[in-house]
Formats: sequence, structure tokens, C-alpha cells
Amino acid sequence: MTQKAQCEYTGLNDAEVEASRAKHGVNALPPPQRTSAWKLFFEKFKDPIICILLAAAVISALTGGFIEGAGIILAVILATGIAFLNEYRANKEFDILNKVDDSLPFKAIRNGEFVQIPKQDLVVDDIVFLETGEEVPADSQVLSAVNLHVDQSKFTGEPEPVPKMPKQNGEIPESMRNATYPYDQLLRGSTVLEGYGYVRITAVGGNTEMGRTASAATDITSIETPLQKQLNRLGKLIAIVGTTLSLTLLAILIAQGLSKGSLPGSLSAYAQWENIHTLLGLFMIAVTLIVVAVPEGLAMSVTLSLAYSMRRMTASNCLVRKLHACETIGATTVICTDKTGTLTMNQMRTRSVDIPSLPGIETLNPADETAKFIAESICANSTANLHGDDATLEIIGNPTEGALLEFVRRSGFPYQEIRSSFKLERQWTFTTETKMMATQGSSALLSKQLLYVKGAPEIVLSKCSKQKSADGMRVLTQADRDTVMEKLYQAQGTGCRTLALAYRETDRLYDELADAAQDLVYLGFVSIADPVRPEVPAAVQACRDAGIQIKVVTGDTPGTASEIGRRIGLWDTPRPPEGTLIEGRDFAKLSEAETQKEVEPLRLIARARPDDKMKLVKALQANNEVVAVTGDGTNDAPALNYANVGIAMGKTGTAIAREASDIILLDDSFGSIVKAVLWGRSLYLNIQRFLVFQLTINVAAVGIALLGPFIGISLPLTVIQMLWINLIMDTMAALALATEAPNPELMKRPPRDPDAFIVTKKMALDIFITAAVFIGIFIWYVFTHTDKSGVSAENKCIIFSGFVMLQFWNLLNVKCFGTKRSVFAAWSENPTFWIIAAIIPVGQILITQFGGKMFGTVPLNLNQWLSLIGFSALILVIGEIVRLIARIKEKA
Repeated sequence: MTQKAQCEYTGLNDAEVEASRAKHGVNALPPPQRTSAWKLFFEKFKDPIICILLAAAVISALTGGFIEGAGIILAVILATGIAFLNEYRANKEFDILNKVDDSLPFKAIRNGEFVQIPKQDLVVDDIVFLETGEEVPADSQVLSAVNLHVDQSKFTGEPEPVPKMPKQNGEIPESMRNATYPYDQLLRGSTVLEGYGYVRITAVGGNTEMGRTASAATDITSIETPLQKQLNRLGKLIAIVGTTLSLTLLAILIAQGLSKGSLPGSLSAYAQWENIHTLLGLFMIAVTLIVVAVPEGLAMSVTLSLAYSMRRMTASNCLVRKLHACETIGATTVICTDKTGTLTMNQMRTRSVDIPSLPGIETLNPADETAKFIAESICANSTANLHGDDATLEIIGNPTEGALLEFVRRSGFPYQEIRSSFKLERQWTFTTETKMMATQGSSALLSKQLLYVKGAPEIVLSKCSKQKSADGMRVLTQADRDTVMEKLYQAQGTGCRTLALAYRETDRLYDELADAAQDLVYLGFVSIADPVRPEVPAAVQACRDAGIQIKVVTGDTPGTASEIGRRIGLWDTPRPPEGTLIEGRDFAKLSEAETQKEVEPLRLIARARPDDKMKLVKALQANNEVVAVTGDGTNDAPALNYANVGIAMGKTGTAIAREASDIILLDDSFGSIVKAVLWGRSLYLNIQRFLVFQLTINVAAVGIALLGPFIGISLPLTVIQMLWINLIMDTMAALALATEAPNPELMKRPPRDPDAFIVTKKMALDIFITAAVFIGIFIWYVFTHTDKSGVSAENKCIIFSGFVMLQFWNLLNVKCFGTKRSVFAAWSENPTFWIIAAIIPVGQILITQFGGKMFGTVPLNLNQWLSLIGFSALILVIGEIVRLIARIKEKA
């Protein structure tokens, strides 16, 4: 559908459109580079533990242990498959959340006619007409405009309307010289808050400011997570220790064979198959030691813990896009956050009013005549509208005007009825030159011709000669002006924007506002602010109690920023302590070394520029901090990408910000970050608990495998039995531990050292003492149950089942690791743990009774099982006694 353009612009013709599209491309952001499904899957094989398992599988297969090799391969596929499926599923959920529509039509001029053009079909040099409520479809230059104000908060982080106008003789207006972006430039993704104008598109698609930011947001940063570092160190240590012990054992066994004559001393003798078979048997014992030393279930168990936490965090309004972020958020030492939309509600609201004729009021009384007059002065002199109820309120138009209307509506007045009853005759929109808005017309309330004015208080006051007070009309004296200005400075010092209200009776229609706005009557002023989210102060305090620093980056003035800092709890004093606040222009001047020094005490950057958050993140990371970044705007995307954990807003966040993030807050609540940190810390503790459990098994098994050949039992535990223990039993243990609810006490501890080894001294002591007890029991049993023919199949089966039952009872001890609580205290809080844990003994009984040759077991009778269960339970009894003594000492 076309319409002849009634303006000075003719736009492009069809040939020029095609030429522009060929030269500059289409107006669509390049889709983010997605890792293909197969590549995402094979990336999981980079884990050192997975590499060790693959090597063990190859060695097992080469030495004839095909079943053992197949079992290890199964462990690898399960571990990598679970990790892959969880990340793939999260990415699918994210793509649905991030879906955008580029088919929305815009009014453009082509071939001298107005036409509706889909956003993706607009090209460079197209002339587009924009008006209130529309989104800017591409980077553009203003050609002509009437009261054009846009919301650039996606790029600057601040919600204040930004005036835009065409260049005037190449000169920059004084009021716009410090603007972040040129006053005649519109950016793709901005929203027109009021006014209208014609613009010429200057860049489309990936060449727009949003497109360039999107590119930086998808850079591959290759930041290794704290957990990855620790598991890599552990994997290397296990590989070195396992290989060393295996080679040492092989050397000892060969030396023993040579000395006893079971192996010939001549190399030529190894041409005979019997000798080769004997040598391969020794080699298989050594390989078994590697398989025993490597915790085959570790990778899968850690993945299961991460995946479980990932789903639980999503239920807590934290959509985790990348599996590692579940744990990394718990290691965070610094959170860098913007203000608008994250700490505040990104909704301008009236905080207080100072009306001399209605002293001390908080809202207007609909029954009071003066209140009705004040309500009319606000509603008539406004072009904004409200949509939705209090819970879903949306301001259409100027957010400051919307805040005034919300105040009127909250007081019980129907603002639309009041506005429609006022017969409007002339209206002057707000400009940066006049700093006022005025409306002239006939008041239904007073049945008089009135001029209502609102604007910058110092400007409006200078136009007033009288004021309406509680005692009636009187002259506005200099003392009155000084009193008003003092109140204004106090309000502005608390981070509020202020607007003065005034009026006058008129007897004629004015052409110029300068002539109309004279001899006004002062009505009062209103303080407006973007309120702090109710949950933020408590969340900030929780972070500080947890040893996490909060650093705020905002475009506000230092005065407004410091008040916000005080309100959310960054400091308790009226003014920020020395070194805690810096302006963006001063921050930008710091050298790299100076920045690293200054960021430690820094808590707030005011008048921040788009690159300041990225510079802050890099400096903190250089100081070995684990940095989480929150943001909702396009300008936040690069910093979100480079942070250790990027946290985007799900409701108000831009598509580019969400693309760059690791976690998305579905409720946009800063308080949800505290929940995520608690989950992350709890997850790390559960992984440590599992490592105590898992490594106790492996240390004990290595000790048993090393000693077995020298005390008459060459393979105390077969490879298949160890795979059963490491894959099935350990997986059940990991799942059981993962179901443990987060302990709020973890938020009273400082963040862990990201470079500290995941296995602490206390863990190592617990592992080696418990493993030594298990090895001691094994040695005692072998010596007391060996006859001339060696250890019988039944006794080998008892060793296998006894080893598993000891570990089952030890799992209950491990559940309490890091606390002094009894395992039976509040046992009913987590029935899932007990259900999953019970699978271990039940599964062991079934394997023993029915496993047969494959598992190397023979059935045991009831007395043997009762003896096994009763004797092995002494491990739990000892653990309970130790914890009881610790509790008694603590009380003493």
C-alpha cells in the first residue's frame, strides 16, 4: 500500500535500493555463531579425566580385556552425553527466549511515495518516518524532527529521554556536547519516546552499533573456569600417580618372576606363547592398577551434579546456558553490575511532593478541591499514557510524565477523564532550550482559561511572581524562593529528578511560550526517581556477608550515584569513603597498572562510558578475581562475554546481552543472583564430598591392588568389579549428594581461593585415614581366610561385597563432611538422598547373587550378608562418634 509523500524527501528509487543492498547488505544482525551439535559433543572429550579413561580403554582392549574396555567406553559416553544433552537443551530454551521479529513494517519513502517496508528490507540511504512508540530499525541520521526524544538505555544504561535533532549549520548545541552519541544520530534498537522525525539510514545489520557490539559479545574468550582448573590439576595428578605406580608394580612383578623362574631370563624364550601369555598377565595386573587408580565415574558424577544443579537453578529463575556456570557463580569474588533495570526498577516513580497548598501530603485526596486542581495541572499538561494495572504498569511516552500520571492514578484520580475534560487549545512541548512544557486551554474544574506549566524548577521559579499556599494566594518572596531551592537541592542530593508545577489564568491565546509563561503562580515541585528494587539492599548485604564485592557502573552523576550506593548498602556514611567512587572520564585516563590498583577499593563508577565496564572486568581478572557481570543493555554485552560469569536480564535484557551471557535471570531480580551463588557454593561442597567418597575408593583399591600380588591374591578386585564400583555405585552416590539442599551458612563464608587445590588437607586426611582402615581390613581378611589353595572364589566375593558395603556406610559419613551434624539429624528433610543411596546395597546384593562369571561372584547366604552389613557399619559408628565429640567440644 503506497501514499504520495507530502514532504521534501523523495527517497530512493528501485534501482538505488538494489544498489545499496548489494553494497551494504541487508538489515539483519548476523546470527550468532552456534557451535554445531557434533562439535559441542566432541568438545566434552577435551577433559583430562576423559582422555585418561580413553587411554585406559585402549590398553584394556589391547591386552585382551575387551569387556573392560567396553565398560570404560560406556562410562565415557555417559559422562560426555549427559553434559552435551544438558547444554544442548539449555541452548534450545535460550533460542526460544531470544527469538526476534525482523518483519515488522516501517514507514519509508521510496520513489516519492510512502510505503510500508519490513525492517530487514530497509537499506542504507532509505528515508524513514519515525514517531512515538516505534523502535529505530537501523542506525540513522536525523534530517528533521519535532520534539524528538529517544530511549538509548540499551546502549548507555540510563533511562532518561535523549533529545535528537538535525545538525544546525554544523554547530553542536551547548547542552549536547558531552552526549555519549551524537545528537543527530539514532541507534538501531532505540525507542522513540515522544515526538517524530524523518531520518536517513546510515548503517544496517552488522555494521550498526548494535551489530558491532553483537560481534564483540560473541568473541571466543577461552576463560578457564575455577572448577575446570581444579579438575585438570586433579586429572594430571591421578595420571602421574597411576602411571608411576603401574610401571613400578610391573617392574616389581617382572623382577619377582625372573627371580622365581616363572619368567625366562633369555629374550629368545619369549618367542614361545606360554611366556608371552605370562608376561601379558603381569602387564594386565599393571593395567588393572591404572583402571583402579582412575576414577572412571568422576567425570560423569561431576556432570550429573552440574546438570542437577542446572535444573534446580532454572526452577529458581536462573536459566543456566552453560553447565560450568553453575559452579563458577559460587566462586565469584566480585559482581560488577549496572544500575538501571538491575538494581533499580527502570521505572520512574514519584518519590515525594512538596505542594505549599497541601503541606505534608504523600498522595492527593480525590475529595479535596485543591488536590483536584493539582491533578488537573498534571493530567492536562501531559502527553504520556499508562497501560496495565499496578503490577504490569507500562508507561507509553515520556517516563517522567508517566511517573506523574502514575502518582495521580495511585491517588485515585482517573487521569484520562481529567485530561479529556480539559479543552486543549495550545500545547508547547518540552525543549532543551526552554526546559519547560506548557498547555493552554479551558478548565472544566474552574471554568476558566488556564495555562499549566511544568519544567526545570529554577526556570519555572524565575517565571513565578506568586504562590498558592495553604492560606491562599500570596506574593512569592525571595525568602520563599530560597526555601524552595533549599528543598530542591536536598531532593536532588538523594538522586531525584525534580519538576516544578505552575499555572496562570489567561484571557487570550498565545503564540510563543516565552510570552505565555510570565507572572506564573507557583504550585510546588515533585521529586521523581527510579526506585531501588525492594530485594536489592538485602541481596547486597548478603553478598557482602559472603565476602563478595559489589561494584556498580552507572551513567548517573556522582551525586545521584552516591545516593544510590548508600540506598543499596555499598556504604553506611552519607558520602562515599575515599577511593570508592570515580567518574568515567577519570577512570578512562588510568593506565593498565593504575587501573589494577584503583579497582580494589572502588565500588562505583559514575558518568560511566560504554567501555568502562569492560575495562573494569579485565582489571579485576588481572588481579585474579573471579568476576560476575550483570547487565541488560546492548552496551553490557562485551563485558558479559568476557566475565567469568555473565548474567543477563530475561525480561528487560536485549537479545545481544542474553546471547553474551552464561546465566539469565528470568525474573530480572538481583536477589536471584544470591540464590545462584548459594547454589554454586553448595555444588562445589557436594563435589568435594563426592571426591572424598570417590578418592577413598580409589586409594583403597590401589592399595589393595598393589598389595594383593604379594600376599597371595593377584587380582583382589577385577576390572569389571572396579567399573561397577566406579560407574554404578559412584554415580548413585554423586546423585544422592547432589540432592542435598544448599546450606545458608555457606553465604557467611568468604569465597574460596580459585587457585586452591580442590582436595583440601582435611579432605586428604579423611581420604587416606579411611582408605588405610579399608586396606587394613583387607589384609586381615586375606591372612585369616587363605588356605593352601589360596583365596577361594567365595572369599573373593566377600572381599568385593565387603568393599562396597564399607563404601556405602562411608557415603553417610561423607554426607556430613564439612559439618558436625549427625547423619540422622533432620534425616527426613531429604528423602531423595536415602532412596538413591539405598540403590547401592540393593544393587550389590543383586550383582553378587546373580552376577556369576561376568562379575566374578558367587551367591552368599543370609548369615554372610548380615555379618558383612553389621561389620562394615562400624565405619558409620566411628564417624558418628567423631562428630559427637566435635559437637561436645564446640559447646564447651
